[in-house]
Amino acid sequence: MYSALARSHPAEVRSIRVYPRQQQLAELEARYTAKLPPRDVLQLFDRYCGAEVLV
Repeated sequence: MYSALARSHPAEVRSIRVYPRQQQLAELEARYTAKLPPRDVLQLFDRYCGAEVLV
């Protein structure tokens, strides 16, 4: 996630550094996911949460 976001949106990666260290990973995940198409986000939820997300 970090590499992909750094390539496409370097300012986003820089701005994550202002968060406390324990929040940076969650913020990285949120910003990375926000840049994905909705269908990809739903597939990630299905894959990692184990339940199918219906729209």
